[in-house]
Amino acid sequence: EGVIKYWNPQMRQQKEISGHDGPVRGVSFCPTDLKFCSGSDDVTVRVWDFEGVIKYWNPQMRQQKEISGHDGPVRGVSFCPTDLKFCSGSDDVTVRVWDFE
Repeated sequence: EGVIKYWNPQMRQQKEISGHDGPVRGVSFCPTDLKFCSGSDDVTVRVWDFEGVIKYWNPQMRQQKEISGHDGPVRGVSFCPTDLKFCSGSDDVTVRVWDFE
């Protein structure tokens, strides 16, 4: 639970990132920056810095932000295609728009 798995094509192996306290239900990659966000049953959205992995193939990712605002499990996340905003949807029947900066 709480693990995000990704494939490193140069090293030809799977890596894992831990951070959530519940199952991860959604992941979205930022189209304009080296970041991604994840949403989980632990009621949080987390924003991750992917830069270290891309430049240095470091298996450790830096979590940049943990965002709380939902009252129920987060079921989906999605970055805006033009800027550093993303939205999250939850079982609490809300959709929230977040400004990354």
